[in-house]
This record gives sequence, structure tokens and C-alpha cells, in this order.
Amino acid sequence: MKIRLSRAKIRVTVLEPLEKGPWDPQGALELLSRLSQCLGQAGVSHWVTYGSLLGLVRQNSLLAWDNDVDIAVAPGVSFEAICTALQTSGLRPQIIREKDKRVASVKVCAGGITADIFMLTEHRNMLVDFEGNGGFMLTMSHPKGNVIEKTFGNKIFPVPAETEAYLAHLYGPDWRIPARNWSFRHSSANRIVLDITSFRGALKYAKSWLRWQWKGCLMRRQKPT
Repeated sequence: MKIRLSRAKIRVTVLEPLEKGPWDPQGALELLSRLSQCLGQAGVSHWVTYGSLLGLVRQNSLLAWDNDVDIAVAPGVSFEAICTALQTSGLRPQIIREKDKRVASVKVCAGGITADIFMLTEHRNMLVDFEGNGGFMLTMSHPKGNVIEKTFGNKIFPVPAETEAYLAHLYGPDWRIPARNWSFRHSSANRIVLDITSFRGALKYAKSWLRWQWKGCLMRRQKPT
């Protein structure tokens, strides 16, 4: 991962507070299906990504320890198109994340379950999304490829055609093995750039990394039960 100083900015705007409840994999699956259907009906090219895709492929269900559902939207889709699609399903953006005044992701919540919609852009023959706030920004890459529909249980979802290669890109070659101390910021294999935009941001990221390392150290010292 490349680390650099940058003036790039991530801005997080809370349009409406989230009312999160306990994680319910079945309820989350219903929200994921609802989102996919409304985006598909609006002609928005999208696919299931990140932990939602990992759970569906690895165990044919969402992960029991996840905390949201994840959808990627192809480059070129406007924020207005996302809002229109969501409205048809009775949903609305509640938190938006912008990178240099362009919307990079949208968060919604229904029934206590949250969903992240990542609005990807193109960068050096790859697709990217952005994460961070408070002085740092991570650029996360996704491989280009075709999208197909695949059945998981009684649900049909759009997924990358080269699904296993896609997951290996996001999580590394051991993506089939559950990780005990996994972190989106520090464990993801698809991190390509860390932009430090302030001294405070550098400290915040370093503290986050140290907490993650310490937690991993404690887990390794625990005796198996």
C-alpha cells in the first residue's frame, strides 16, 4: 500500500441519524435483496460486494458476525439516480460520504440494518472506492469484470462473474478461512493508497493500527477453549 501526503478530503454528512438494531442475518438478506431489486429496476448497474459477497459465496448466507450489507455501483451512476432508485423502495440516503465534493458512498438503514452503497470510480484500469475521515483517506480497489446473476438460497443477486478471483483481490488468497482479528482499514488486501491529509489524521490512523495490533496480540495469547 502506498502512503502519501495529500489534500484530498473525505466529508461525511449525516442527513438523518441511523437507528441501528442488533445484527439479524435474515433481515439483512431481505434488505440486500430489496436494495438490489430497486437498483436493478432503475437500470443501475451494481453487484454485491465486500462482506455480503464473502458470506454468500463462502456459506450461502450472510456472515453471522457482520454489521451491514454492501453493494457496489458501477462508475458513471449519479447520486440523483441512486436517490430515485431508493425512493421507489421507500428508502432514502441517511449518511453520504464525499470525496472532493463528489459522493463516494451512501448509507441507508431499514429495520435496524444498515447498508453501504459504494459508488465506484475508475482509476488506472481498476475500480475504486474511498473510506476514511478525520484527516486520512483509504483508496480501495476492485477488479473490473462482467457481472452475472447467481442464486443463493431463494434469492438472486448480481455478483462479479469471476467471483473467487474478486474475493481474493479484496481479502487475499485465504479468503475462505474466517479471520479472528479482521479490520476493514488494516486487513483488506485491496487497499492501494493511504492519503494522510493532516497531522491529526496520521495520529488517528496510527492509533487505529496499534489498537488492531494489540487486539491481535491478545487473541494469539488466549488459550483455545
